[in-house]
Amino acid sequence: MGSKKKIEAETGKTWRASSAPARATHGSRYWRCALRITFDILDVFFTPYLSSLLRAWLCLFVAANEIASFLRRKMSRFRALWKSSFDAAKRALTWNLDDLVPPAERYIFSFDSKQELKKWHLYSDSEYGGFSSASLEIKENEPRPSGVFSGSLSLDVDKSAKWNIQRSGFCGMRSKKFDGFIDLDSYDTIALRMKGDGRCYISTIYTENWVNSPGQQEDNSWQAFIFVPQGNWYVAKIPLARYLPTWRGNVIDSDLEMNPSRIVGMSISVNAEAALPGSKYGPGDFCLEIDWIKALRSQA
Repeated sequence: MGSKKKIEAETGKTWRASSAPARATHGSRYWRCALRITFDILDVFFTPYLSSLLRAWLCLFVAANEIASFLRRKMSRFRALWKSSFDAAKRALTWNLDDLVPPAERYIFSFDSKQELKKWHLYSDSEYGGFSSASLEIKENEPRPSGVFSGSLSLDVDKSAKWNIQRSGFCGMRSKKFDGFIDLDSYDTIALRMKGDGRCYISTIYTENWVNSPGQQEDNSWQAFIFVPQGNWYVAKIPLARYLPTWRGNVIDSDLEMNPSRIVGMSISVNAEAALPGSKYGPGDFCLEIDWIKALRSQA
């Protein structure tokens, strides 16, 4: 069973990890659709002989593009593995045991000061004609402060807005671009210490773009649901293997592998229509208190 169908079977709902206003489709489907339309046009405006030649040329072009895309993915992974091997060898030459055996956990983000919150920016459907809103503020706690991601989800849409979105009701907070990459190749789990409101939230990891076609500036995104019980602090642990590849909020039903050595950002979002069994959903207020995000190594 594909990843998307598996999630639908478990939740009873269509996977909508985040609600950006576009519909995802795997790249090869675009090519097939474009080729069919192009072939029909060739048959109308050109002789059968010339049409056949053009068809053959287009097929070669598409095949070359698919081969190039495959090689880009493999070469990117090869470069990451080579870099990791080179760094490991360099560390081995220094005879530094702490470098050879990374710590069992690593802080990625803390939310205990206004300076730390400046590493994040907010987004919502209000950018596209919706009416949802969100804020990120510091809350004074003992023994240390924490961040509070809160707001209101609305399914209403401004019909006069220039963006013709079909669905709304989403808000999120995304980390600003890192200076380079975060290398989590030595870890296998993401942990988040949170206090929630019973809603289901979405954890997203953004990696270097080596899946999309050339010219596309979007990072590759990998998403997983987090159910946060209401009232008490809770540490959610999500294996990296549970993060599914997505494109504009929809799961890509394809066998893709995350490259944890090339992480460029993270986000936490909430969707009025995304929920797991037993979790709260729908329009209305939301509130998520966040202490920290860490990477863990659960396996020796």
